[in-house]
Amino acid sequence: MALKQNNRRSITLNSGILILFGMISLAIFIWYQNADSMGDMDEIPIESYLDSPLNFVGNRYRLTGQIDDLIKGDMKVGRIFSVIPQNYSIRIPVFIPESLSANLHARQRFQMGLTVKENGLLWIDDLKKY
Repeated sequence: MALKQNNRRSITLNSGILILFGMISLAIFIWYQNADSMGDMDEIPIESYLDSPLNFVGNRYRLTGQIDDLIKGDMKVGRIFSVIPQNYSIRIPVFIPESLSANLHARQRFQMGLTVKENGLLWIDDLKKY
């Protein structure tokens, strides 16, 4: 009889540990899914970039701004949009590859992860609407 009680306690304890482990794993998964992939990036220094875009080639930044207009697009490759950076009145061109499958319209606001490519091209790697 005592053996059955110990067995039940052991099963209950193991079940409790398994449930606790599952809850912790779920919390980590949810946190990871909601983590801001652009949170650790610096905002691109607009004035410095405009003065010397080639000095920024290879660097990754965040750009917060509003879609202004489509400049040119190719559905197989991507589109070039003019973007108005937050707190600025100027427009800068950015390339958004078709692989992002973004449905973009004028006046939408985005936080964009970007890489400065060859010739100073601002290549958008990530988009998050705000």
